[in-house]
Amino acid sequence: MEYKSLSMMFADKLKMNKNKYVVIDSDRKVTYQYLAHIIGIIQNKMKNLTRFKEASVIAFRFRNSVEYIATYIATIGLGKIAQPIYYEYNFVDLKRILLQSKADFFIDSKNDIDINEYLLSCPLISSKWLFNDLEKSQNMNISPIFEESNPNDPVLYLTSSGTTGSSKVIAHSNLSLLLNIEMHINSLNLGKGAVGLAALPLPFGYSNMTQFLVHIYLNGTLVLGEALNYPTIFLNAIRVNRVTDTTVVPYFLSLLLYYMNNRGDSFRNLFSLKYILFGGGVLSQETFMKLKKLSGKSLNFVQTYGSTECGPRITTKIIDSVYDKSNLGKPLNGVKITITNANNTGNGLIKITTPSLMLGYVKKGNIEKNTETSFIPGDVGKINKQGELIFKSRVKNMLKYRGFNLQVEEVEHEIIQLLKGDLSNLDIRVGQSLEGDLVLELHTDTVVKEGNIKQKIKGLSAYMRPTIVKIVDKIPRTANGKIKRPEYLLI
Repeated sequence: MEYKSLSMMFADKLKMNKNKYVVIDSDRKVTYQYLAHIIGIIQNKMKNLTRFKEASVIAFRFRNSVEYIATYIATIGLGKIAQPIYYEYNFVDLKRILLQSKADFFIDSKNDIDINEYLLSCPLISSKWLFNDLEKSQNMNISPIFEESNPNDPVLYLTSSGTTGSSKVIAHSNLSLLLNIEMHINSLNLGKGAVGLAALPLPFGYSNMTQFLVHIYLNGTLVLGEALNYPTIFLNAIRVNRVTDTTVVPYFLSLLLYYMNNRGDSFRNLFSLKYILFGGGVLSQETFMKLKKLSGKSLNFVQTYGSTECGPRITTKIIDSVYDKSNLGKPLNGVKITITNANNTGNGLIKITTPSLMLGYVKKGNIEKNTETSFIPGDVGKINKQGELIFKSRVKNMLKYRGFNLQVEEVEHEIIQLLKGDLSNLDIRVGQSLEGDLVLELHTDTVVKEGNIKQKIKGLSAYMRPTIVKIVDKIPRTANGKIKRPEYLLI
């Protein structure tokens, strides 16, 4: 391993690549040298805060921005634990997460008027105050500070996506993060100077790794921007900035296809783009094949599997001509996947052994040290003859209906196959009512009545046919695009 800590990695990269762009945020271009200048300025202000010397955890909330990256690096450089928090969390989630981490300071760019009552004893620092001296300090020479830390020291608190319940605060060490960076790079053979487009929120584990940390490590560039969830802005950002790789959720790929079909656009003129990574959901075979036809030979679609507790990267599947939504590929080098409690079909609980495993969950300011060498994420699958992980379902995404054990993703897939030809921009979620009925929630741009949907799904087997249909304004999703599943799948 080249570095012993993130702090030393950041110090080396900022010094090595002075005049190269590290961040492109819309029309704002920042070099490694100027980023180092920003970091030095805000570190100087942070150090002068009362009780900062005794502080351990610095939480902060920004949109994807230069300020986010500068605060992240500045915090780690000062020997503190960085806790990036998703910008759109509501007060309740924010309060709960800060109570778990017992953050010593909270740097906020949202400037909510009533936020103080939710922060309890955590001092609130305005991002405007932290960054308001940048223009005045153009001619000042303040070097950033990078304190050394041990490989096994906690350096980052991440928050899980909360797909099936409340989000958890997860502690990672220098070692776990640096190892996962190297494993990710090697799995795709990414080269120096790669340009990544951060289309997902950086505070979440997958974006933190595949977009932010990896491109700093590669002496590369990170492209940011507002409204990258709009296909036209997303594609234009790739063209203009010669992006080499990006990470999205499957749902966004479906939106891209819808946009391209209506606008006559394609991936073929995106000559720089080599990889589109996706995971955390499923894509239909038909959608993938249509996307593939709109792509040049140099573009690879990569299906991945991961867990924030594990770094998060675990497997890689570079898809050729055949797409199997359940095939998540082979483990990264150094990762071992085993199946426990397997049934007669070979399916059982997925167990992951990886050197990039978390230190533990953070509860009430303490890291509950993980004494295990492996992690069981609550997913069901098996290993095929080629050594690839075949995903079946989440344990929590199974329900019992009419005597059958159902996997909700499988039911959703069958429903989509029945409805997709008639309904545009289709999005659905399946769950169960308190009375035990199978419930279908459906969103579409097509004007349709619940009775019409019931007629259309009569082709389903009785044991997986919803008896209740609800037309909704939108399907709830987590910040990184996964369907939000309520506890016990009750709708």
